[in-house]
Amino acid sequence: MRIFLCFLLFLICIHSEDWPCWRGANGDGIAKVSDHPITWPVQGPKEKWRIPLGTGYSCLSVYKNVIYTLFGDDEFEYCIALNAKDGSEIWRKKIGYLFRQGSEGGPQSTPTVHEDKVYVLSGYGDLWCLNIKNGRSVWNYNIINKFGSEVQLWGTCSSLLIYKDKLYFHVANHAIVAISKNDGKIVWESGQESSSYSTPIIVKDKQPQVIFLTGSSCIGISPDNGHTLWRYPLEREIESNASAPIYHKNFVFFCADSHRGSTLLKLEPQQGYQVQKVWKSKVRNRFSSSILWKGHLYGCGGQFLVCVDFTTGKIKWKKRGFHNGMITGLSNGDAIVLGEKGNLSLIELNSKKYINKGTCFPFPGSRCRATPTVVDDSIFLRNREEIICLNLRDDS
Repeated sequence: MRIFLCFLLFLICIHSEDWPCWRGANGDGIAKVSDHPITWPVQGPKEKWRIPLGTGYSCLSVYKNVIYTLFGDDEFEYCIALNAKDGSEIWRKKIGYLFRQGSEGGPQSTPTVHEDKVYVLSGYGDLWCLNIKNGRSVWNYNIINKFGSEVQLWGTCSSLLIYKDKLYFHVANHAIVAISKNDGKIVWESGQESSSYSTPIIVKDKQPQVIFLTGSSCIGISPDNGHTLWRYPLEREIESNASAPIYHKNFVFFCADSHRGSTLLKLEPQQGYQVQKVWKSKVRNRFSSSILWKGHLYGCGGQFLVCVDFTTGKIKWKKRGFHNGMITGLSNGDAIVLGEKGNLSLIELNSKKYINKGTCFPFPGSRCRATPTVVDDSIFLRNREEIICLNLRDDS
């Protein structure tokens, strides 16, 4: 039995991977885990540790057993590094004044960890490149001041995308920008797009592209020079777009604001790209982003967790109880769903029916808008007051 358990632990370890940025290393919201079945005890997964933390909805990036996230106190915002094993603090770095606009304050962008640096954005647009070992500044500047933009109603919420030697982001009501990850110098600026809160994705096809959902369009940009490869204008400008687009085999799914529904596009690479709308649906995301698993989308919006056929837009099933919750898929075919009111469920990604494999309440009655992070058979969660770490499996 001991040999079997050791072998099982070995398999679990080699199948796990870091979660260094928003929606994970692949940007698809799917965490890599072993295929060993996941079960939860009746009372829910075991809590490993819990620590207090300040305000904000920044998600948790995990890289080499260290958690990186943002939070605020009564006056300032910080990037903090924590030991993933026990939650103990390694370092913290002040990155700007506390963002106070909107109904709630605090940072909402998620740190991006790459090699020996962590890149962060404060609510007021302070961009920092920090040393991951001690939090010391490598370089920094304010993107609002540098590019002559303005702070959005809910602040700077999108996260930074890294591809090769560049950082990519959209400056509110200004250009899409690429800068050097090494020194922050501008490489190129492209076009002028209305603001949004959405984080871009990278597509590593024969023709690489960075896809942005802005307030005025869904757009594909060449990562090398900023040239527009294709652009699909929205029916009206919507500056509250927050969910990330999804790319799959020349199809692009996006959700424009909580009340405008979702759209699937088909890209035809013919002397550039021809863009065709495949379907439009009332299915919506608000703060969260959907995941794609075996031809079906799973995501939260309004009052429901919904499963949608990717090719047709048809709703296969929907389940109440998660409100504007957050979902993280698991590579074994399950998913972790954190409801907006603090309920946590393990579900099977089954397109035929909703299957709940366990539910617990780590943050009862609390507002939760940070996507769960799953690394090394641990679930990392936060609300506006605490971070907790739970076992992913009953036998962890």
